[in-house]
Amino acid sequence: MFLRRFFRERVFFVSYPKSGRTWLRAMLGSYFALKYEGDNAGAFPDVRELSDKNGLPKIKFTHDGASMQAGLSYKDLRSGHRDYRKKKVVFVGRDVRDTLVSAYFQAVKRVNVYEGSVSEFLRSDKYGADKILSFYQFWHSACNEPRAFLYTSYELMHEDARRELSRVLSFMDIEVDDDLVRKAVDACSFNNMRKMEKSGEGTSSAFRPADMKDEESYKARKGKVGTYSENLSEEDINYINERALAYGVDLYDPWNSQKSH
Repeated sequence: MFLRRFFRERVFFVSYPKSGRTWLRAMLGSYFALKYEGDNAGAFPDVRELSDKNGLPKIKFTHDGASMQAGLSYKDLRSGHRDYRKKKVVFVGRDVRDTLVSAYFQAVKRVNVYEGSVSEFLRSDKYGADKILSFYQFWHSACNEPRAFLYTSYELMHEDARRELSRVLSFMDIEVDDDLVRKAVDACSFNNMRKMEKSGEGTSSAFRPADMKDEESYKARKGKVGTYSENLSEEDINYINERALAYGVDLYDPWNSQKSH
């Protein structure tokens, strides 16, 4: 058992901030709690702790240098990913426009690293369109670096969360129990996630609203796809479109640079 724990597979979950990673993390934690602890998976269990406790693959969540707290310019993002070569990588993507809007509210309402309008945010070297597009561009060219690579997205999880959770579990070489997958997904519905956040349940201090009365300060903010137009002007949207064309990155499906939306 000791050797199994010491030589465990390492799986990195890579994403740009506000791409839906928290949802996937919650579903994984709920599945592990149900399968290995017999719990009801209703309180946002710590997936890394459960993985370590049960000798499962060692999990690390990372924004790969793009975190808001680091505040790096897009010019300082790294293009090489050699440290992932012997590891597995699950990459979580999301519509670039929705990500930027959600990131803006995170920066202003939750982590307090930015002051200014959403229009200024989009044009910022540290947080805006150039940064997220550079991030995708670098990973497009580096996805063959890891030993194994799996792409999922916020939109794919909305389309079929059970399918995506099962894909991730299989990728991690973890047995898939369809009934437990269903229970884990149900436990982590948006409404349940919002209830947990409001009540302060769970083990993660990060999963709490900055202001109970301000819905834009919640970690589980809207739980919808394609709502960016509610917060962006036509000029803002045109700016993002122009930058995306320059990088050759599709906005709706940033892993597929061939589509146009």
